[in-house]
Amino acid sequence: EARLQELLQQIEAKQASVKIVAQKPEELQALSSAGKQAVDVLAFNEEETRNRLIDSMLTEAGWDSNPDWTKADVVREKEVPYQPTPTGIGFADYELKDDSDKPLAVIEAKRTAVDPNIGRKQAQLYAEGLEKKYGQRPVIFYTNGFELWIWDDAQNYPPRQIQGFYSKDSLQYLVLQRKTKVPLDTLAPKPDIVDRLYQVEAIKRVCERFGNGYRKALLVQATGTGKTRVAIALTDLLIRAGWVKRVLFLCDRKELRKQAKNVFNDFISEPLTIVRAGTAKDRSKRIYLSTYPAMMKVFETFDVGFFDLIIADESHRSIYNRYHDLFVYFDCLQIGLTATPVNFIARNTYRLFDSEDRHPTAYYSLERAVEEEYLVPYEVYTHTTNFLRSGIKYLQLSEEQRRQLEEEGEDPETFDYEAVEVDR
Repeated sequence: EARLQELLQQIEAKQASVKIVAQKPEELQALSSAGKQAVDVLAFNEEETRNRLIDSMLTEAGWDSNPDWTKADVVREKEVPYQPTPTGIGFADYELKDDSDKPLAVIEAKRTAVDPNIGRKQAQLYAEGLEKKYGQRPVIFYTNGFELWIWDDAQNYPPRQIQGFYSKDSLQYLVLQRKTKVPLDTLAPKPDIVDRLYQVEAIKRVCERFGNGYRKALLVQATGTGKTRVAIALTDLLIRAGWVKRVLFLCDRKELRKQAKNVFNDFISEPLTIVRAGTAKDRSKRIYLSTYPAMMKVFETFDVGFFDLIIADESHRSIYNRYHDLFVYFDCLQIGLTATPVNFIARNTYRLFDSEDRHPTAYYSLERAVEEEYLVPYEVYTHTTNFLRSGIKYLQLSEEQRRQLEEEGEDPETFDYEAVEVDR
């Protein structure tokens, strides 16, 4: 879909930059070629879709790039028994295999102009045939080269659209989960991490939601009531239950990342890393801590199934507006955390975490926290800062401030704001 969109944008740019009455022959030829390329993509048959689109998608996910697909990882035109054909034999477009020759996944390909969902039933028949032969049910994929769907029916999930194929390692863990997962209602959060009733209740509600087949949740808790502890207790419980191996914790500032690191180290002994330029290629850890801007720079270097859980701290309006791609790209359980009162949370944030407006998965308000004496009533103090008095100007920033802006994905040289602009 991205490739097709790029081609269409090229056509529109050509049309906008050249007046019809003044077009030169070479410009007309270039415009015609771009248009023909877009049309040709839509006209791919199944074989061309496999050769020119799906093979590339598999290679990007780390699968064998041998043009003949002769190695054990990927088999094209896989013979499948127990099919509703006169001979009882069918041929799956692709089989992805593990090291013991058992099927990890089956892929049904359709030509680009066809809805890939047409191949869902056929893919299911191939999965059933491979399961009968090998004793292991493969994960189901079906695609037309632009839209890609995954169907993990062995874990009772409905089909869902994803942004790329799982790597071999991620698929192996997905299949392993079928044997290792235990029901979440059979475990309880550790009392040394959370011991307050509302914290335990929030964890219970998330577990109930995940146990019912949902993959996203939104927790709203007033500042100071232990959102990070709830997140870590949930992480610990999901790891013990076999639901999660690799976790990504996102926050919007380095100070929050440091706090989260300290609490994770206090209660979870899993290998941990902070995502930055020097660690962006590290794939050996279990807990990954990152600011949103840092992750935006490297997220496409991970396969879509690498993380099993994303916890998004400070899930307010900017999450959807600036970092929406992170939550679309990774196919995993996702939990949003915010202290913003339910009436002020943007609708986009509710939708991002599959929640109804003003109905998060769990909510613990400031008023209730004060009433139950976990917090005290706030007092308002009037205060100002140098930025509010004088504005923000590049020449007045310290080296440390410039470096901090660069690490957060901003260009310090563009900062030239008067005081009235800062205070808007």
